[in-house]
Amino acid sequence: MKVKGTVIVDLVRIIRSDKNIDWNKYLKPEDAEIVKSLVVASKWYPGDSFWRISLAVTKEVAKMELDMTFEFGRLSAKSFLKVYKRLLIEGNPVASLENCVKLWNSFYDFEGAVHQKHQVEKGPGWLKFTVHDYPDILFPEMRAPYFYGLAGYFQEIAERASGKTIENKILDRGDFFEMTYRWG
Repeated sequence: MKVKGTVIVDLVRIIRSDKNIDWNKYLKPEDAEIVKSLVVASKWYPGDSFWRISLAVTKEVAKMELDMTFEFGRLSAKSFLKVYKRLLIEGNPVASLENCVKLWNSFYDFEGAVHQKHQVEKGPGWLKFTVHDYPDILFPEMRAPYFYGLAGYFQEIAERASGKTIENKILDRGDFFEMTYRWG
């Protein structure tokens, strides 16, 4: 698995900003090099480095709390939308989410692994994502925090597009997560 720099740039910023944490207990030398270097949004980075960097931030900053990772996802979406403003379609959260999911999928390369990333069901005033587990999650304890972060990311996009507070429901279904969003 590989990820684009867009996926890790916010994580790297967090690590760089807190010099009081011993990040080396999580990071290998090649990960530390990524953190020290200029992260280029369009460049591919190793998936294992992504998972170790994610684990470090999730353990040290979010304390493995799902609410915190959800909020981090929201913050990531705000950062993402500064660059990809045109993906947001005012008044249309479904189209906005579909646009963002298409682009988001292009940030991951599973290098030949068969992986059905997302399924979308939708209706008037609601949308449901089924997001299957990634085949290369390096640390099993990152599974729920990762998907809660993704749910927060989707929530922020839907709320910005709709201009309303959105209700969500996140369910762990074993080998996939179901994320349902409703707006009035």
